[in-house]
Amino acid sequence: MATLNQYKSSEHPFAQYVRILGKGKKGSRALTEVEAKNAMKAILAHETLDIQLGAFLMLLRVKEESAEELSGFVQATKSHLADNELKQISNIQVDFDWPTYAGKRRHLPWFLLGIKLLAKQGMRTLLHGTAGHTLNRIYTEDACKTLGIPILE
Repeated sequence: MATLNQYKSSEHPFAQYVRILGKGKKGSRALTEVEAKNAMKAILAHETLDIQLGAFLMLLRVKEESAEELSGFVQATKSHLADNELKQISNIQVDFDWPTYAGKRRHLPWFLLGIKLLAKQGMRTLLHGTAGHTLNRIYTEDACKTLGIPILE
């Protein structure tokens, strides 16, 4: 992992992505799909400083991700999985790759009913997300258990 001392005389390569997102209300913009893919590659390769990663993720959360950013993140993650120890997961054949990470708002996971309808039509959906870090929040994993949707562990 890189340290801050290594970059005192030059800019860290990941700084460009933080700068794009962090120029304020009028100066910032969303990452392009290619920028998002390259940023995620750097994150997955542990080529960021901790402070940069924290700032990057906080800035994304505040502005909310664009479709292009999400697409780039997914492409980089799939490539990383295919190249690394999780090859078996990247070979799962699905019709929909659906991220279900807890957002800023506390909404019921109504989308799961849509996923059940898709499944009745023979469509395979891979849901992925996190669980258990915010009190009183309904997480996808728990709702899936309640609705009888199988969970890959």
